[in-house]
Amino acid sequence: HANLALPGSNGDQRRWVIEGLRSCAARAASLGLLLASENVDDPSARPLMGHGRDCREICEAVDSNSYRLIYDAGAALHLGDDPLNTLHEMAPYMCHVHVKNTRRLMPGENKERYVEAENGQQYVSTTLETGEVDLVPILTELNRLKYDGHMLIEYQGEDDPRIALEHNVRYLRTLLQEVGDH
Repeated sequence: HANLALPGSNGDQRRWVIEGLRSCAARAASLGLLLASENVDDPSARPLMGHGRDCREICEAVDSNSYRLIYDAGAALHLGDDPLNTLHEMAPYMCHVHVKNTRRLMPGENKERYVEAENGQQYVSTTLETGEVDLVPILTELNRLKYDGHMLIEYQGEDDPRIALEHNVRYLRTLLQEVGDH
């Protein structure tokens, strides 16, 4: 990962992000567009917008209906957060959902593509049902919240993404039907 950190303190960076997002949100509003950011699992962006509470606080500070949040179900694990708690933190401002899953690399296992968590643990993208994120409570909560927006299946693993995507679409449809039936 490239080091994208800005100079200055985290507080300075946070103010710059908020000022920039306010300006962008005003422009988006003038064009009838919606600007959105997700809870980011990239190490260089985590200090500002990794945790759900940070995303919510920044969204509140931007204070624009033209700026909202994208909830990433898998990113929370990389920060040591509970994905369901992160959903609750972001829900009031959520406009989009990324559904992905991830698992810890096993000792001795080597993968070309991985994300290093805050605690140093390495995670690799998986198909939706083989990772550590329990998607049923998340989908159940989205249903309870009456979320009716789009869901994007995010897959960053090493397997053929065309096969993984087809598999994940079938799996997600099954889960959504099960959650909807309750």
